Amino acid sequence: MHAIVPEQPDPTKPITWSVEKADGQESRLAVRTTEKLSRAGLLTDVAAPRTVRMDLDQRLAKAWESGHLSVGTLWSYYCAYPYLTRMKNREVLANAIASTIAEFTWEADGFALADRLDEATGRYEGLVIPGGDARFGMITDSTLIVRPDVALAQEPGSPPEVLCLGAGGPAHPGK
Repeated sequence: MHAIVPEQPDPTKPITWSVEKADGQESRLAVRTTEKLSRAGLLTDVAAPRTVRMDLDQRLAKAWESGHLSVGTLWSYYCAYPYLTRMKNREVLANAIASTIAEFTWEADGFALADRLDEATGRYEGLVIPGGDARFGMITDSTLIVRPDVALAQEPGSPPEVLCLGAGGPAHPGK
C-alpha cells in the first residue's frame, strides 16, 4: 500500500504530491501509514511551543497580526495548509499550546493564553502570562493564543497608570 502526501515547503509555490510506501509489520493500514509518515518527518506526534510560534511568526504572520488567534482557527489552518507543520491530531497542538505555560523563554518561543477578548474594553479575560506558577484550564477551540507583546501590554493585575499633578505639572509616581 502507498500513501499520497501533499507537500508545499514554500507557500508561494504550488502543492506537489509524493508517494510514500506504507510498508511494515503492522496489519492496520492507518497505523502503518502514520508510522511511515512520522519516520519520514512528514507527520509529528509531538510539537513544542516554539514550533507553533515559528509557524505563527513566519507562515501565519498575517493571521497573527491582530495580536491573537483562537486555537480552533489555528487548528483549521494546520488541517488546510500543507506548508505548516503536519500534526497527527489536535491533541498534539493542544499539548504544545499547554506546555508554553511552563516556558521561561515564552516571549521568544511561545505566547500567552486567554479565555476570550472583551470587544468592548479590548482587554483579554482570563489572560495567563507563562512562567512561575502560571496555570491555564483546558485548551478549547475558543482559547486564544496571545502574542507576547500584546499580552505584556495587559498584564493581569497590573494597576492602571496614575498621573499625579504637582506644582511642576504631571509626574509619574515612583519616577
